[in-house]
Amino acid sequence: MKKLIITLLCVQLFGHFNYATEPVSSEIEEKTHFETNAPAFSHNNSLSALKLQDTQYTLQPVNIQLDVLGLMFFGAQLAVDFQFIDMIAVGPFFRWHYAGFLYHAAVTNWFDDGTTVNPGSFSVGGHAKVLLPLGTGKHRPMFIAGYERSSGSRWRDPGGTWGKYTYEYESNVFHFGAGYRNISNSAFNLTIAAAIGISNEIKSIGYYDYGGEIDSYMLETNVYPIIQIGLGWQFGN
Repeated sequence: MKKLIITLLCVQLFGHFNYATEPVSSEIEEKTHFETNAPAFSHNNSLSALKLQDTQYTLQPVNIQLDVLGLMFFGAQLAVDFQFIDMIAVGPFFRWHYAGFLYHAAVTNWFDDGTTVNPGSFSVGGHAKVLLPLGTGKHRPMFIAGYERSSGSRWRDPGGTWGKYTYEYESNVFHFGAGYRNISNSAFNLTIAAAIGISNEIKSIGYYDYGGEIDSYMLETNVYPIIQIGLGWQFGN
């Protein structure tokens, strides 16, 4: 009888022990499973976010840029950049001198001598830029070098019988500078740049409408500052 009682007590205790430990084992397995999978899930998300940041601010193949500050200086400028290896940009630009306040002021002696600027005064050139990517590439310090061929004319009417007097010029302009470009996660970008322009005249003449002689003036070299604020839109991917 005593053996039977002891046997029943052992069976009861053993069953109670299994009942108490089974949920704990299951909980440990679930926790271990969660902890094993959770880092991989977080790691994959981090990689996706980094990949998005790496490609979000890359240079697209083509960027069209308008220098709106040129309206205050030597003319509005329209430029096209062909961009590659996410750092280099080269391309042509067109500057319309007629659409520049400072240009009008310079060639008319600050609007004091009755000179009229020819709307056909312009520059055509090209430039190269090195845009250094910082971090994700959103912020781009840059270095600029370029060349342009500038030409223009102006005239005044002295009131004589020879008609109006026309002055024509042509010059080679080299410029060097630095700037900064901010690239958004859309197509828009903003560029601020400052440069020094060196202008070497290769033609400087004047003549009357009805006069047979052409006056040749001394060719000059001028140095002037260039400040630009460019609104850009890039595309091509």
